Amino acid sequence: MKRIKTIILYFGADASFEALVQIGYRRRNTNLLRALSEISDVAVANVQYAQRTRCFRDILTGTRSASTSPYNIDITITHWIPNRFPKSRAMNAWINRTIIRRQIKHWTTHSAASIVSWCYWPKGYTLWDLGWNRGRMVFDADHNIADDPNLSPDETGRQKVLLKQASSSATLTISSSRSMNRWFEKHTGARTALVMNGVDSHRFPKAKTQDENLNKHSTIGYLGTLSKWIDYDTLHELVKSHPDQTFSFGGKSYKLSEQQHERLNAINEADNTQWREDVHFDDVPEFLKSLDVGLSLYHSHPALDVNSMKIYEYLAAGLPVIAKANHSDLAHDFEDLLIIIEEGTEHGLASAIERGIKLKNDAEWHARRKEFIQRSSWSHRATSVLELVNPKS
Repeated sequence: MKRIKTIILYFGADASFEALVQIGYRRRNTNLLRALSEISDVAVANVQYAQRTRCFRDILTGTRSASTSPYNIDITITHWIPNRFPKSRAMNAWINRTIIRRQIKHWTTHSAASIVSWCYWPKGYTLWDLGWNRGRMVFDADHNIADDPNLSPDETGRQKVLLKQASSSATLTISSSRSMNRWFEKHTGARTALVMNGVDSHRFPKAKTQDENLNKHSTIGYLGTLSKWIDYDTLHELVKSHPDQTFSFGGKSYKLSEQQHERLNAINEADNTQWREDVHFDDVPEFLKSLDVGLSLYHSHPALDVNSMKIYEYLAAGLPVIAKANHSDLAHDFEDLLIIIEEGTEHGLASAIERGIKLKNDAEWHARRKEFIQRSSWSHRATSVLELVNPKS
């Protein structure tokens, strides 16, 4: 039995350990959950919401969902007492804490073990409030969700209330967005840390290189949600002006305007485009292996100073990346590894593509890329947060 120093109660993974093996670790929350579970002196309880019948069954049978390690378990909690009853919040938290303590009892025999809660998004915070509501807690907002334009004014108002409550309760509030952290500091005075996204580089095969002949047919692509934040006008111009190159897109469209749908349809109808709507998590490395250059063409917006996971994956796969400067820290965050197109200078796309193709054979660029990716592992991100939140021994 390993010596456990920290027990993580993780709220907000949205899936059990067992399910994540099947569907893959697609998002920041599940990648950090996996990274935490792989730290040698850490045990992780993945706390999930379930109906009362399921929770009763787990209590009676002592069931903890199967996972790859006895130090990674799933625990279910619920609303035992409806909210309409007096003191239901306190009673529910007490019952659920008792359940959690029972499930992790075999870990707490280690006197040095300390318990740290980790909450992802407001949804994770509300689950923590229902199931634990005490002790040290990390709140992870991910990106700027206080200014999310996908939400209605009423939804934004409710979101901000939860964000204030969560950061006020947290020992440490983290995000990959500087504007999100500034919002917390302004409204709650929370202790914040900028924690960038990461990548599991072992998933990606050794990067291929191109022939020296720059006239070689190349494939330029994008993998991810085709959201309204993408600059479809620039993308359409890029496809039209480079008929000798193939453009490959992987991902589903999401909340596009009618005009954006029309532009996306025009892009996909071009002879030099391919669109694969559903790319499974396990197929991502192979999809990226088929590309020569990756694209990240986002509009500028206050809520889009996001640290894109797809850029890390592009780089881990050995792909040069052409990116629009959707926020002022983009080049700095990726240590000048990207080919940046400044807002209003989209006419430089042709030279950007040529530069991207050339980088495929640039040994110095690949050396810097590999070193950057090694320092950008999810394990490094998770460990850095624990160092901030755990008391010094």
